[in-house]
Amino acid sequence: MGLAYPLTLRHRDGTLTEVLYNASVYRDASGNVLAVFAAARDVTALRRAFESARSMIESSLDSLVAISPEGLITDANEATVQATGIPRVELIGTTFSDCFTEPEKAEAIYQLVFEKGMAVDYPLTMRHRDGTLMEVLYNASVYRDVDGNVLGVFAAARDVTGVRQAQEALIYQAFHDPLTGLHNRAWILDILDADLLAAKRVGHAVGALFVDLDHFKAVNDSLGHAAGDEVLATVAHRIVADLRSGDRVGRIGGDEFVIVIQDVEHVQDVLRCAERVSASISADIEVHGHRIMPTVSIGIATSTPTSSSDSLLRDADSALFRAKASGRARWHFFDSAMNEQAVARRTLEEDLREGIARSEFFIYYQPIVALAEGHVVGHEALVRWSHPSRGLLRPEDFLEVAAATGLINDIGAQVLRQVCALLAERPDLPGPISVNVSAVEAAAPGWLASVQGNLTDYDVDPARIVIDVTETAALSLTESARDALAFLRKAGAGIHVDDFGTGPSSISVLRDLPVTGVKLDLRLVQDLTEKESHANTLARGVSGLVKGLRLTGIAEGIETQLQADILRAQGWECGQGYLFGRPAPLPATERELPGR
Repeated sequence: MGLAYPLTLRHRDGTLTEVLYNASVYRDASGNVLAVFAAARDVTALRRAFESARSMIESSLDSLVAISPEGLITDANEATVQATGIPRVELIGTTFSDCFTEPEKAEAIYQLVFEKGMAVDYPLTMRHRDGTLMEVLYNASVYRDVDGNVLGVFAAARDVTGVRQAQEALIYQAFHDPLTGLHNRAWILDILDADLLAAKRVGHAVGALFVDLDHFKAVNDSLGHAAGDEVLATVAHRIVADLRSGDRVGRIGGDEFVIVIQDVEHVQDVLRCAERVSASISADIEVHGHRIMPTVSIGIATSTPTSSSDSLLRDADSALFRAKASGRARWHFFDSAMNEQAVARRTLEEDLREGIARSEFFIYYQPIVALAEGHVVGHEALVRWSHPSRGLLRPEDFLEVAAATGLINDIGAQVLRQVCALLAERPDLPGPISVNVSAVEAAAPGWLASVQGNLTDYDVDPARIVIDVTETAALSLTESARDALAFLRKAGAGIHVDDFGTGPSSISVLRDLPVTGVKLDLRLVQDLTEKESHANTLARGVSGLVKGLRLTGIAEGIETQLQADILRAQGWECGQGYLFGRPAPLPATERELPGR
């Protein structure tokens, strides 16, 4: 630096002029010094203008400088000294553009100031003498005398390093998963759109692998969420280590990851990736003193010329669903049959949303009777869907998709509202009405408040409803769902375990939930025989367990008098099934029961 020196010229009359002094030698062809050419630029007016605002300039946190038309600093404030690490006396006479990491860019902006009179918010990077960098916004305007002649430029550089870092942090958070450091769903969808467009240009495909960690909930439940987070981080690291350069991976939620493979020429490219990832993840993990042997289910799909990022991920998700349904710890490839199923599934989901909006769901009631006396002691509310084109649909036609998409929460809310309305209208109705509740519903944040709200709105005693939870669903209830059931039980509502006797852990359900009743699974009832059989023994054993725990016992699916007689002899208190009445739009009275 040091291209010019600040000096003061004295006129014969004593007047002083502040100048920037430049000089260079003049040599002949042999290199001999013949003379020195010197120049002194009058910067008095510029320095005085800067000096007149010195107190304000020095109090500014921005780097403020006065610059001659040649681009040399004539004055600078303390903020500039701090930003560059160069004393003020050394700064004066140096080229201002050399204070930046891109001096050519700074010089171009400086020339622009002379052309347009000012420059506003140009991003540059200032360099400190010790190498530290500072992001700034550069602003400048020309300074003229009374006749309009340009005397120089006043420039300001505002430190925006903190702002830029905060912006970068926000951008990072918007597109990354904080736990694993992987990209998130938003980024995956964006980059997948770009990858699909690039693949179409060259006639190749894009592969998508939907990776789901098997039985991850058991890790969280048994070892805690901190251990679960550690497992997820380890799995993420293993996936990244197995990917090729250019492959992409993101965590899109919970225990689910998506791998995107660009420029797929052969299906084997995608399958080899699935095999590598599956093998790598399945190695043991030591966490909190426990050894975990993780496995993954993987859904695989490759793009077609009409694929979008959403449709490709849906196809991979459908394949994942098949892999999990086939026993987990395996991968499954999306095929044409699955495509038809996926289209039907998406259509059903859209119809469900419209059906919920149009309140197309209503209740059929099936009576529950006392096996000894034969009179009605309650009803079960069974949802039906009046589909505009397919007619009356039963739960098995739509509940699986409703549960998978979360739409079951809205359907359940409509069912509960209709049940409470009927109970308010029929205070004489015998016994309570049982309402089926899935694990998805019970885990929803507003489910308990919804139940309480409906009971209050319709002024219904909680004792007039029973919450039916299947044995399998009961095993996957979250802690908040268990707390909600305990609260309702304390308020007076009944809690029954539905489809009992065929699940994987019946006894633990009775131990862990505030159960008031058990409903024997209809598959056991259907297998009952006049002579002693395996089914008869199981049904009798469950009856003894129910009576020993002083619970209400209800046998489901009774279709014949023989079944009813066997169950009554075994000690079953109540029964339900076609023998006593099919589901109907209105609750049954004793006079309407078959044989009455």
